[in-house]
Amino acid sequence: MRLNKMFFSTILALCLVSGIFSIRCDAVETNSNLSGNLNVILNISSESMRAYVTSFEKKYPNISVSIEYYSDYENEVKDRMATGEYGDVLLIPGYMGNDDIPQFFRPLGDIYDLAEKYDYLSESKINGDKVYGLPSSVYINGFIYNKRIFEESGITRIPTNTEEFLKDLNLIDERTSAIPFYTQYNDPWALLYWEVFPFVEMTGDSDYKFNHFIFEKEPFKRDSTHYNTYSLLYEIVNRNLAGDNPLDTDWNDSKIMLNTGEIACMVMGSWAIKEIKAAGPNPDDVAFMPFPNNINGQQYSTLAGNYCYGISKNSANPELAKAFIDYMLDESGYAIDNDCISILKGNPYPESYTDLKDVTIIPNTPATDAQYKLYKDLLTGVDLANSIEIQNIIADAANNSNKSFDSIMDDWNTRWEASRPEGEYADSYNNQGLWQNSAQFTDKQYEVTFSASEMDYIRDNPKVTVGYVDTTIPFVFLDDDTIKGLAPEITNIISNETGIQFDYISYSNQADLQIDIINGNIDMMAYAPTEIQDIQLSRPYLGNTVILVYNNDFDRDNISANSEVVISGEDYNFISDPHQQYYADTVEDALNMVFNGEAEYTVINYYSASFFVPFYSNNVLKMEPLNYYGNVSFGFCEGVDSRLISIFNKILYKIPATDMQMLLLQNMRKSNYSISFKQYLENNPFVASMLISLIAALVVIATVIIAIITIRGLRRRAKEIQKYEKLSNLIDEYIFEIDYKTSCITFDSKFKEKFNLIEKYDFENLTNPFLLSIRSQIIECQHNKSNVSEIFDYDNNGKAEHYKLLFSTINEHDSTIYLIGKIVSAEEDFKEKELLTHKSQTDPLTGLYNRDGLEHEFNRIISQDKAVPTAVMIFDLDSFKQVNDTMGHGGGDEALKHISAALAKYKDDNWIPARIGGDEFVVYSCGLTETELITRLDDIMSDITSQIIYENNKFHVTSSCGVIYSESTLLLEEGIQAADKQLYIKKASGKNGYKINTQS
Repeated sequence: MRLNKMFFSTILALCLVSGIFSIRCDAVETNSNLSGNLNVILNISSESMRAYVTSFEKKYPNISVSIEYYSDYENEVKDRMATGEYGDVLLIPGYMGNDDIPQFFRPLGDIYDLAEKYDYLSESKINGDKVYGLPSSVYINGFIYNKRIFEESGITRIPTNTEEFLKDLNLIDERTSAIPFYTQYNDPWALLYWEVFPFVEMTGDSDYKFNHFIFEKEPFKRDSTHYNTYSLLYEIVNRNLAGDNPLDTDWNDSKIMLNTGEIACMVMGSWAIKEIKAAGPNPDDVAFMPFPNNINGQQYSTLAGNYCYGISKNSANPELAKAFIDYMLDESGYAIDNDCISILKGNPYPESYTDLKDVTIIPNTPATDAQYKLYKDLLTGVDLANSIEIQNIIADAANNSNKSFDSIMDDWNTRWEASRPEGEYADSYNNQGLWQNSAQFTDKQYEVTFSASEMDYIRDNPKVTVGYVDTTIPFVFLDDDTIKGLAPEITNIISNETGIQFDYISYSNQADLQIDIINGNIDMMAYAPTEIQDIQLSRPYLGNTVILVYNNDFDRDNISANSEVVISGEDYNFISDPHQQYYADTVEDALNMVFNGEAEYTVINYYSASFFVPFYSNNVLKMEPLNYYGNVSFGFCEGVDSRLISIFNKILYKIPATDMQMLLLQNMRKSNYSISFKQYLENNPFVASMLISLIAALVVIATVIIAIITIRGLRRRAKEIQKYEKLSNLIDEYIFEIDYKTSCITFDSKFKEKFNLIEKYDFENLTNPFLLSIRSQIIECQHNKSNVSEIFDYDNNGKAEHYKLLFSTINEHDSTIYLIGKIVSAEEDFKEKELLTHKSQTDPLTGLYNRDGLEHEFNRIISQDKAVPTAVMIFDLDSFKQVNDTMGHGGGDEALKHISAALAKYKDDNWIPARIGGDEFVVYSCGLTETELITRLDDIMSDITSQIIYENNKFHVTSSCGVIYSESTLLLEEGIQAADKQLYIKKASGKNGYKINTQS
């Protein structure tokens, strides 16, 4: 599972979470079919489980649940299982191997069936194809940290490499009284999180641990993943960034200390977030970050499973036990309540994961039996599963012993290789087929991780038969003997990423296709617009508005008196009892019947209507949207391998909506589609009769000439018809077309009305500012090989409106001859971008600019190229550490807000106040004379110098300031350095004031 681009806003996540909670507590349906007593053995107390048990018993009123809580779960449950009486539901202990599990537990189902419902089955307990245990939740490993401490230290971004992380810990040490890092030395289980990081976090490869690491010779050498991981731990301790005594730690104390800000961060699994939030008064200060490393800019985290629910083999109530497990996984919300990830497909992520939207989360690929045996052999030399090796690193770093980190790693390499069976290196294992192929595929941004069973399916190189009807434009159609359309574009992506081969088979109509798929004669259909019995559907790949197309005979006052044409296999049930109902094989056939008066109306999808209807006379066929919105999916026969469906769904989920829209736009034209002479005669009976008369009077050559002229005229007319004119009002978009051969740009009526334009313009000689902007957007997109523009503005009578441009082109001999595009509203995107920009450039405590905001505003000022005097000022709070020590961090915050208010009083485009870290403030000013600047500084220092009260404590606040002033433009960095020197001089001679140095 990847978290890459795909992240929802916190509000949406909260809504989803609250929705789940509501389902659990208020809307539980009762089920009286099951009854009996259920004994559940957990490492969770009865009190913590009370709400879940109550809700379960509300749903199943005839079941009574008793919870047995074991604090020392592994040892106590081992003794209990030895008696043969170990309840109905219990957590499968970690010491139990997969081969032993069937002796004690019942299977929960087939892995392929469960994979349709659950994610992360790599963390389940499996034997063969049977699943015996499902994880109660999954989590990731990284650092839990105190946001307030990081922010007070001037850290505005979480670190993405070890150098940044060490620098941040140094800032925390210098600017706060918090312990930058807590080692958890006395808690072996917590130390072992360090051994998670050298694999996925350091490589981005789920196969690395068991496919590469165990086969490497001397895997702890310099710059290896283990070396770089543990050197970070060594450096933290060796630089005194882990407190005065890093060997004296306590887990229970650390929870409180991190909550209150006495600790800045520590290594831990995300499951602990809830406990730490609950341990003190500051839950909002507790946050989670991944291990500080990136591969080509991408960060990774290892997915890990919590204990798995299992059903005792000796349970007398297996149905009740299964109902309880299903409830806990599917309905209870337990995982999200505990800041973990639910394994149920589609469940939201906890709010605590909002900072991880750009982090890729994947599990380690499970080891084969041979790989695990080799790993266990190697652990006899260096026991990485035992915390003693990690404790030794901390102790050596803390005691400044003669043991350097390099010597520790050399010792590990020696012991590791001494325990390796002879010849057990990568080359020998590669030939035996023990290296597994990676389960990750990447094409553009479509990053997907497949389960082990899905990988087995992919390795079999399956060939999948796909049925389609030729004229279902733009979903799937034949164009110059090539299968095109949105559905083939998607299957091409899947084929490129997996190697699955798709064989498209043409059908004359949708009804015959559905019969074959229901009978299992083909595997799937490319276009499934409605719910069809006896077939399975993928997740939708496109929304589908339904359109009523009718002729002049349509009786609107008496709908049921009209005759309807139904496209075989696409009955939208517009009315239950039409006067007469006809059937057509294709959209085109249905429209011909309506056009020729054989029926009054038909109902078709938006996209097919927008393609076909413009080819008919506008005064005959009319279109009207219906109050019906459906979806288009892929359809699968009942007997198809369920893994194929899950592969489709995973990739469909990962294709961004913008890309899907571009694929759709590219397939809204069929290059060889034109109206045939026969169709023209059928659709235009008057012209047909005229031609028949002419045939009697003219020679064959004249007839051919007239026919050619007629068809050419029709084609010109078809080009001039604005295809989306009637339907574009359904959505907030504006259609335009460019004919590069004639240098002509034309618009639909909605576009012309919105932007006050005439019918057409010369594209090469535009003078309209808005059209010039569109042309520049197109040129820039083509230069960047993109079909989607950035957000651009339109001045609507002084009000800025924001739009995006999407387009597709037709090329001939490597030159663009035609372009069709649309402009869509980008107001929501603009607001979100503005909000994100504001947040990224604002200090959250004071509301002033942060360092990024200061630099942005400075660049804005110098871009104006004004020859005006400028000044750079640095303020800091006198005796800030004493404020924190006497009044606490809350008092320190009040002092920082106090000085911020004094600086913000003059904030405008020429006075840029910023907090750049801790108690340091910078102001960049332009346009003030030196006299005006001195007057303002006097006022500011007067405002700052005062007594503040916090929680009945009083403190006198003063500030010192260094200033550099120039009649010309000061550069920001040089100005800050020069002002900092003046600040130093001022504080050396006495605080509470400012010192100015004027540059000539």
